[in-house]
Amino acid sequence: MKDNIKVTIGQVKHIGNFEDLMNINQRIRYKDPEKQLESVFKVIESAKLESADFVVLPELFLPREYLYKHIKAICEDTGLIIIGGLEYGPSFIPESNRTIPLENRAFVAIPNSVAKKGIILNSKEPVYSTIIETPKIFPADEENEFIEKSGYQFLNGNRIYIFKSSVFGNWAVLICVDFLNLPIQALLQGEIQTLFIVAYNIDVEYYISLADSMHRILLCNVVICNTGKIGGSLSFTPYRTPHLRNAFQVKGNNIDAFITVQLPIKRIYQAQNEENIDAAIFKEEPKLIRRPPDFKKFRIISK
Repeated sequence: MKDNIKVTIGQVKHIGNFEDLMNINQRIRYKDPEKQLESVFKVIESAKLESADFVVLPELFLPREYLYKHIKAICEDTGLIIIGGLEYGPSFIPESNRTIPLENRAFVAIPNSVAKKGIILNSKEPVYSTIIETPKIFPADEENEFIEKSGYQFLNGNRIYIFKSSVFGNWAVLICVDFLNLPIQALLQGEIQTLFIVAYNIDVEYYISLADSMHRILLCNVVICNTGKIGGSLSFTPYRTPHLRNAFQVKGNNIDAFITVQLPIKRIYQAQNEENIDAAIFKEEPKLIRRPPDFKKFRIISK
């Protein structure tokens, strides 16, 4: 397992309101999808310059037509793990159909080099990538109101994924308000070293407070990528020292910010699994916070 991972957070702004960007009568899809693609290339170039492992993009950011047409190829070419939000789907439903509920999903594009435990493939061997979509469990109140006002319904998700890697650690991806879901938090405690949240969130201060709390409760890195129209992307890591704990934060709206942060992985894994709470792992500099009481003792059992 690597000591650290490098994550490029692509807080990308857009011009105008969300409603102006989307064709409401065509299942709330982008009017000018190519503008989103231009932003993708900018973030990817930044990530390549910084030799990043992960790229994170905001919620509802990527036109679905570009997922397999461009993101898959970019993932294969660069070796980057790419995470981001998709415009409302499903993509195979005709644009004029209002009877099929809307889905809000995030995608995770994983290059084959990562799937093969980080081994760099021989240049003569074909490189592939895997794309997995993870659904939003519940809509935010404002989102649901907007969807219903536009004449649609929202399809609630029913699953989350934990991505496991012996090289990059374990991680999960949540979409915006699912971050608040207590059962999900219980499921993830002790299971992941990094939690990624793709967001289109207006209540920025609220999410900053939640992230500050959640990285302590889960004892993991928390990364939020919000849209640049609103601002409020950040990264917390469970260090005791405040300026190390808040690795990155952007406040203020209408800001394009492509920032790469380095986050500990191996030490967090060791701290999560060390039986002795007085072990050296908690005393080494920079010091990690201690595990919260009853860490990993509560589990959700389905009947």
